[in-house]
Amino acid sequence: MENLKEAILKAENDNARLEEIIAAIGDPISIQDTNFKVIYQNRRHRDIVGDCVGEYCYKAYHGKDYICEGCHLALCFKDGMIHKVERSRVTENGIVYSENVASPLRDSTGKITAGIEIVRDITKSKLAEKVLQKDRDELEIRVQERTSDLMKKNETLLSEITERKKAEQYLLESKERFRTMVEQSPLSIQILAPDGRTIEVNRAWEKLWGVTLEDLNDYNILYDKQLEQLGILPYIYRAYSGESVFIPAKEYDVIETLGKGTKRWVQANIYPVKDESGNIHTVVLMHEDISERKRLEREILEIEERERQRIGHDLHDNLGQQLAGISYKIGSLKKTLEEKLIPEAEAAARIKFLIDNAKEHVKNLSRGLSPMVGKRGEGLIEALKELVSRAEEIFNISCVLKYDETIPVHDGTMIVHLYRIAQEAITNAVQHAAPEHIEISLKKEHDKITMMIKDNGTGIPEISERNNGMGLQIMKYRSNMIGALMDIQPDINGGTLVTCIFNDSGESEIKGMKNAEDHTLSKGENNECS
Repeated sequence: MENLKEAILKAENDNARLEEIIAAIGDPISIQDTNFKVIYQNRRHRDIVGDCVGEYCYKAYHGKDYICEGCHLALCFKDGMIHKVERSRVTENGIVYSENVASPLRDSTGKITAGIEIVRDITKSKLAEKVLQKDRDELEIRVQERTSDLMKKNETLLSEITERKKAEQYLLESKERFRTMVEQSPLSIQILAPDGRTIEVNRAWEKLWGVTLEDLNDYNILYDKQLEQLGILPYIYRAYSGESVFIPAKEYDVIETLGKGTKRWVQANIYPVKDESGNIHTVVLMHEDISERKRLEREILEIEERERQRIGHDLHDNLGQQLAGISYKIGSLKKTLEEKLIPEAEAAARIKFLIDNAKEHVKNLSRGLSPMVGKRGEGLIEALKELVSRAEEIFNISCVLKYDETIPVHDGTMIVHLYRIAQEAITNAVQHAAPEHIEISLKKEHDKITMMIKDNGTGIPEISERNNGMGLQIMKYRSNMIGALMDIQPDINGGTLVTCIFNDSGESEIKGMKNAEDHTLSKGENNECS
């Protein structure tokens, strides 16, 4: 009898320690049974909504007498998968945004017996998104206003020059005024002849690129190979056809073209200047230097990646190890209770099952936050092998990696961006297109490497420049950060094809056509590839 009391006391102590561990996570956590009755809350959850154990969640949290429409917990019970939903509520400190994640809990037979809900505070990221969007909108308005104002001034000046064309001295004075304005403008201005030669640049242009007009004697913008590779020449041709065109941000290296100068991130406006007959006599190209902004954006991405890895390591090394230790102790207790034929052995088994589930969830979270990308000296191939393996394991689909010839990519930053692009492409396909097969391929041609992610699903709906989801925008942003060209289009054989073309800048060589090893996942397990 004493042993039983000690065992029960020990189980209660272990439960208390488990409660402390779950409470220490910092996120509100609750568990509801399949009738939507609250059976567990950690301290953080009780602090926010009060003690609701024994009550129906829709009644306790929302004051309703029926299950909420689109309830992510109901979806979780229905299909056995993880569901997320974003919510907001008004507090005395303002609007608080949260991400609610519902996951199924199963018994030893695999039957869903309850659901666990984790509530994460995403208020800071939501507010940061709004602030960033506001800043972008204001910047765009300022650029448009300044560009419009300058174009109007140029049109007025050109009109004056035309009207006073007969008076040579007056025309010379007008030209001198125009030249002074261009020269003193804080914007980088490059004036081009109809044949593509550069006929004038201002001081801001020389300061931006580190070269002078004399360095452009043999240069013609219409035959610039680097602009062709960057996909900019079509914008230039449109301006020479009579359009006013905005040129999107690209990194241009003057050293590569002229053998001297600087390398800068710029976006530009280019427009034609026509005479009274409508013929183009010059083309004006104005650059805006955004190198510092790009540097800050790159630092933000690097900070984000470091935080992902830090949180992943903390989950694995701290919480994961503690859960493993508790699971071992509960297992020993269960064995002792079973040997003594004490009924509480079943409860101990149940506790161990829940702890093992929590341990597996922590493992998946840590791997998603901090995958083995660019570590231990591996290159891009090793990183994508891990991604393919996890995709098959988590999504229970066929996923292969093919690569041929020499694929030397060993730069850690580039590997992380390419890995995240492929990861996002797979996740988008699974979430929106229900594919049975996904193929990642790498192919090298000359100094370029092409990465393609192709699926046989129903296709991602409404693929367009203006109607992209956040995931597609981040993919394109990451490709831009490493100087890659990316395209997302429906595949001719069905499904979606994501193409990313980047420069060969690796170190090691991997040869031969190979497929990544197959890994499958039994139905009902974690369905995240992140």
